[in-house]
Amino acid sequence: MLYKKKIAFIALFSFLLLLIHQYDSKAQGFENGNNISLSLLKDSLNLSPGQFGFNVLTITNFGAIDMSFGGKAMLPQGWTLLKEFPNHIFVPAGQTVSIPIRIRSNAVSYGGVKYPIKLEIFDPQSGNTSRSFFDCHINENTSWKAELLEPTKFVSDAETLPDFRFRIENRGNRIEGFDIDFKSGFNLTVPSDGFQLFLKPGTDTTITIGIRSRTLDQLSDQVRVQIRARNTNKVLIQKIFIVTDLYIPRENTRYSLPLNLQWSGSNLLEGERIFQSIDFNTYFNLKNDSRISMRYRSMGMGRSNNSKNNFFELNYSFKNGNVSFGNYQDLQFVLLDGIGVSFDHSTHKNSFKAFAIKGRIASDYSLGVKVENKLKKEITLSHEAFYVENQQTKLSDVLGVHELASYKNVQSNFKITGGYSYEQSKLFNHAEIGYTGGAQINKELKWFSLRSNFNTFSTYFPGVNRGMTYHNHDLRFKLGQVFIGAFGNQVHRKPGVFNFDFTEVAPRFAIKNEEYGLQFGIKGERLNLMARVMQVGQLQFNEGNPPMAGSKAMINIFTTKAKFQQYYQFYALKSTFGRVDQLANNMTYGSYINFRYKGFGINSKFDYGPNFYFDFLYLDRTGTLPIRNQHSIYFQNQNGKYIRNRTSVHYYSLSRNTTSSLQVSNDTYIDIPKLGLNLNFSVSTNLMEINRSPILSVSVNKSLNIPLPFFKKFNTLKLSLFKDNNNNNVYDEGEESVNGATIKVNDKFLSTNGKGEVQLQNVKKGNYVIDYQSVDNQYGWKTKSITRDTVKLQKDKTVYISFKKTNTISGKINVERAPYSINKAPDLLGIKVIAINLNGETFQTLTDENGNFFFNLSDDIYVVQIPTNLYGNIYKFDQSKFQVNLFEQRDPTIELNLVEKSRKLNIKKAVDPSRP
Repeated sequence: MLYKKKIAFIALFSFLLLLIHQYDSKAQGFENGNNISLSLLKDSLNLSPGQFGFNVLTITNFGAIDMSFGGKAMLPQGWTLLKEFPNHIFVPAGQTVSIPIRIRSNAVSYGGVKYPIKLEIFDPQSGNTSRSFFDCHINENTSWKAELLEPTKFVSDAETLPDFRFRIENRGNRIEGFDIDFKSGFNLTVPSDGFQLFLKPGTDTTITIGIRSRTLDQLSDQVRVQIRARNTNKVLIQKIFIVTDLYIPRENTRYSLPLNLQWSGSNLLEGERIFQSIDFNTYFNLKNDSRISMRYRSMGMGRSNNSKNNFFELNYSFKNGNVSFGNYQDLQFVLLDGIGVSFDHSTHKNSFKAFAIKGRIASDYSLGVKVENKLKKEITLSHEAFYVENQQTKLSDVLGVHELASYKNVQSNFKITGGYSYEQSKLFNHAEIGYTGGAQINKELKWFSLRSNFNTFSTYFPGVNRGMTYHNHDLRFKLGQVFIGAFGNQVHRKPGVFNFDFTEVAPRFAIKNEEYGLQFGIKGERLNLMARVMQVGQLQFNEGNPPMAGSKAMINIFTTKAKFQQYYQFYALKSTFGRVDQLANNMTYGSYINFRYKGFGINSKFDYGPNFYFDFLYLDRTGTLPIRNQHSIYFQNQNGKYIRNRTSVHYYSLSRNTTSSLQVSNDTYIDIPKLGLNLNFSVSTNLMEINRSPILSVSVNKSLNIPLPFFKKFNTLKLSLFKDNNNNNVYDEGEESVNGATIKVNDKFLSTNGKGEVQLQNVKKGNYVIDYQSVDNQYGWKTKSITRDTVKLQKDKTVYISFKKTNTISGKINVERAPYSINKAPDLLGIKVIAINLNGETFQTLTDENGNFFFNLSDDIYVVQIPTNLYGNIYKFDQSKFQVNLFEQRDPTIELNLVEKSRKLNIKKAVDPSRP
C-alpha cells in the first residue's frame, strides 16, 4: 500500500512539474509536442542606460532522446550581449542546460519603456521553434544642460539691438518638457511668461531671442532666463551692454552739492490743528571714501507754529566709522533724546561706540560706551556701560550690560545677557542695586525647531524695561510641511516708581499677561496654516483688579498664488473675569480677513465680546458687551509710469459709547524725475461727521544739485587706439585707428568710434583701469599689455594705446553630412574653442554662425581643442585636438571636420509569391 502511495505521489509531482515548465516564463513549446521546456531566472530586469544586466535561460529535455538545437537572441537596436548567444545547444535526454545571458542596454535607451528581449531555440531537422522572452525596464534619468552661447554681448548705440542664443541639451533618457520664462528691463520678442518645448533623449536645440526695444537712456541690462524641468531649475543670466564712445557721468564740469528739500503739511484745513514740517539734507564727498553730511528738520503746530520742535545733525563719516554732532535719539536700555556728540569705529573684528548727550526735555546728562569683540568667526562678546544724571530730580544711574552671542545663521544662534545697575537719589539719600539677565536660543533642523527667549529686569534696574520680565518659547516637530508643537508667552512688570517730587520710591504693579498651549500647522509654498489652543490670563493696572482667565482656540490661514493673496484668522475665547458670576464662562468670538488681488484689497476685523483687558473692565463696570467692527476696502493703481493712486473706505464702530466713523480717503503720488520732484496729496473725510472739514495733507520733495564754483573742476580722459605699424609705441600720422573695439574703463564699457577714440568727460581724478579683454574682433592685432593698463588722471589727458601685429591662428568647422540624412544641420554659432600654451595659460574664443574662429596670440606652442560631446552620437569631430607651433608658422589655419554618423539602411530582396 505504501509503495502505491509513493508511486502516485511521484506521478502527481512529475505532472505538476511538467505543467509549471510548460507555462513558465512566457515560453512557447515545440509544435510537435516534444518534451522541451524553457524557463528564465527573472521575468524582468531593471536597468539604467548603458548598464549590464544578468539572466539565465534554462532548457529542460523531458524526452527520452538527446536533442540538438540552434539558438538566436533578438535584441532592441543598439543593445549587445557580452557573450554571443550560442548557435548550437546540446541537451541530453532527461537533463537541463543553463545558458547565462549578460546583456548591455543602449546608452540612449528611453527611460520608462519596456524593451523585450526574445530568445529562440529551433530544431534544425524538423524546423520547430520554441521562444522565451523577458522585459527590460529602463530606469528614468533626468539630466539636462543649458548654457548661453555668449553670456555677455556688446552692441554699439547706433547698431540694431542684438539677438542672443542659448542651447538646451537633453542628456537624460526620457522625452523632457521645459518651461522657459524671461525677465528683463528690455522688451523681448517673446512674452515674459515664455513658452514650452520638448526634447527627445540625446538631442539639443538652440533658441534665439531678439531684443525688440529699450528705453532711451538704457545702456545696460540683463535678461534672466529661467528654465524648469521636472523639479529641476536653472537660471541663465544674459548680460547686454549698449556701448558708446562717450561717457559723461555728470552734466557740470565742477563739483556739485546735492540738496534734498521736503515740506509736508497735515490738517491744512483745520486752523490751529495744522501740522507742518520742513526737512532738508545734504552731503559732500571727500577723498578716501569719506563724507560730510548734514540734516535739519523743523516741525510746528498751528498756523503760527507756536509749538516747535527742531532737529539738527552734522556727520562726518570715514572708512571705518563716523563722528556725529547735534540731536541724538536712540532707544537702548535707556531712552536717549537730546543734543550731543557720538563717535563709533569698527573693523572686521572689533567695534567701539561712545556718546555724550544733554537731555532735550529733562535736564539730564548721559554718557555711554559700547565695545564689541569678535572672539571667533561666529562668536562675539559685547560690553555696554551708561551713566545718566538728572539735575532736577537729583537721580543718577550707572549700569553695565554684557552679552555673549554665537550666530551661525538665522536657523542656529544663541545669546546670553547679564547686567547690573546702581541707582542713587540725593533728595532722600536712597540707593538701590539692580540686575538684568537673559538668554535666547534659536535652533532649526529638518525635523525640529526651537525658538526660546527669556529676559528679566529687576524692580530698580533703570531704563525703559524697568521691573519687567518677559519670555516667549516656540517648539515644533516637523514632518515635511506639517508640524506640531507647543508655545508659551508671558509678560510681567512691577517697576520701582518714584512719587511726584521724587522723594519716595516703591514697587508698583503694571501688567501680567500670559498664554501657553499647543499648536499644529502646515507650511507650504502657497499655503500656510496654523491652529492653536491655549490657556490665557490677563491682569493690568492694579493687582487689586479682577484677573481674567480663559481658554482660547485660534486658526490662521494664509494662501498666495501669483498676484492673489488671502489671510484668514478666526478665534473663540471662553473666559471668566474675577469672581463676578455674570462674567463667568463668557464667550468671545472674533475674525480677521485680508484679501488682496493685484491692486484691490479688503480688510475686515470683527470682535463679539471682550478681548482686551480694558474690554473686561468696561463690561464689568457698565454691563455693556463690547462689539468691535473694523472694515476697509481699498484700490490702488498705477496711472502711467510716474503716477500712483490709492483710494480706500474704512468703517469703524465700537459699542462703548463711541461714535462710529466711515472714513473715505484718497492718496495720489506723482513723480517727476526730470525735475527731481515728488508730490503727494492726501484727502480724507468722515461721512458720519459731514460738518467737519476734510483732512487735507500735502507733501513736496525736491532734489537739487548746486554747483560749487570755487572748487576744482572734473576732467576729461580720452583714449585713442591705433595700429602701430612701425612698432615704436608712438602714434604717427597716417597710422590706422582701431574701430569698433570694446574696452572696459573701471566698470564702464565703451566702444571706439571711427577715429578709434573713446572719451570719459567730467570724471574724477584718480586711477583708471583700462581692460582690453573684451577686444575680440581685431583680426591680427592686439595690445602690447594683452589684458589691462592703469592710467593716472590729474588733468585733462589723451592716452594713445598701440595695437601690435600678432600671429593669428584661424580655423573653420566643416560639416560632412551623411547620405540620406534625416537629422537637422548642426548649429555652429557660439562653440567654445580653447588654446593652451606651454605655460598652461588658457585662451578661448567662440565660433561665428559659419563655424569660423580666430586667436590673436604671441609666439608659443599651443594645443587648440574643441569639446567632443556637443552633438551627442549624431555628429563627431574626426579630430578634436591640434598642436600649433607659432615659432615656426605664421598665421596658420586649421580645419575641423564634423562628421555625421552614417545611417544604416536595411534593404530586403523582394520575394516572388508565385515561386514555392
